[in-house]
Amino acid sequence: MADHTNSSTKIFDIVVFGASGFTGQYVVEYLARVFEEEGGLKWAVAGRSKKKLAAVLEEASKQTGKDLRNMPILEADVSNESSLNTMCQQAQLVLNCVGPYVFYGEKVVKACIDNKAHHVDISGESLFHEKMDLKYHDKAEKAGVYVVEACGFDSVPADIGVLYAKKHFDGELNSIESFVGLQGGGGNFGTYHTVVTLLNPEKGEELKDVRRDLFKERLPKPDYALPARSALSYSDEVKGRLLPFFQGDQDIVRRTARHNLNEHNERPIQYRSYIRMPGILACLVAISMGITLKVFSTFRLGRRLLLKYPRLFTLGAFSKNGPARKVIEKSSFIHTMVGRGWGKKLPVGEKHPQGPDKNISFRMIAPDAGYAFTPLAMVESGLTILKETSKLPKTGGVYTPAAAFANTSIIERLQKGGVKFQLLNKL
Repeated sequence: MADHTNSSTKIFDIVVFGASGFTGQYVVEYLARVFEEEGGLKWAVAGRSKKKLAAVLEEASKQTGKDLRNMPILEADVSNESSLNTMCQQAQLVLNCVGPYVFYGEKVVKACIDNKAHHVDISGESLFHEKMDLKYHDKAEKAGVYVVEACGFDSVPADIGVLYAKKHFDGELNSIESFVGLQGGGGNFGTYHTVVTLLNPEKGEELKDVRRDLFKERLPKPDYALPARSALSYSDEVKGRLLPFFQGDQDIVRRTARHNLNEHNERPIQYRSYIRMPGILACLVAISMGITLKVFSTFRLGRRLLLKYPRLFTLGAFSKNGPARKVIEKSSFIHTMVGRGWGKKLPVGEKHPQGPDKNISFRMIAPDAGYAFTPLAMVESGLTILKETSKLPKTGGVYTPAAAFANTSIIERLQKGGVKFQLLNKL
């Protein structure tokens, strides 16, 4: 195994924790397809039920053509600290698929740091991310452990997309707008549970408290601000109506910008994200659904109803069973980004004499966001940590994807996994 200092004391290179969950099944299958070409990784699955984990391995054997029936199985439960420690003692890296992370993630992060195992999550939960940064960054750095957050659809396309733009832009970027177009797909109950949880106003207040402690200083005010587009506005870039898209992506990109300012003295890049809708009617339906979820999430009985009837409240978009494999196989997304900046770089704090005069646009095309791209991104992020440790920042810590992987081959790894990056123009 590459340059990880603890390899001689660990049994497994990777442990997939929560492998019996809906997303965990697909993470196991992706890992099964690539582990041999990565030098014969030693890996295991972990979770509460050996019976369910054995079923996961049997299904993964069927789907991949690999015989996984004798793969090691570890029993571990977030309610049992000892079991988490035992799991992490055996792992160089834990792929943590157990959410909502705001409820279950911290104990796993702590066990990883205490036992010197790197940690990767696929959470889209800003409260969890920023709380872990506040509480554990220094401890992780001291322990030599990398905790890399949001390594799935939330928020690799956004954060690594900005990194791609930087690598292909000759000059200094001021802003990026992203437009996400989803084709087909659906969500499982775990993702829906997370959404309902985070809409609870109490969690919003907790996030404000965390941010007051984590971010002692505001990011510099941009000289040329990127205006927000109104809901239902039309985009010439993607030929469709827009709605504001997932705040978590913007939070991750902003944290990366803060990291780059503090560590590399780079001017922060502004970022706004939108989802492309097929038309006005689809926008109105989505807005109505969002308002309903928001209102019902504000009180306990409402949250209970939302969690009991996910299909009803989301018009079939989320269910307790998750989407069928045939649906996943036919689903995809296109993530278009448009960046604006200047051909000349100036020191941070020095104002450009005029607004941006140079553009870049590209798109990322990938398979189903939740259950094809997310496992791909999670596993490749984990492999990047193991294979390219010396290219990561400092000796450890809590990082966003682009902050952790800026100097690695993560983009090439995503491309190898089937993600297409298409550069549209550089003007």
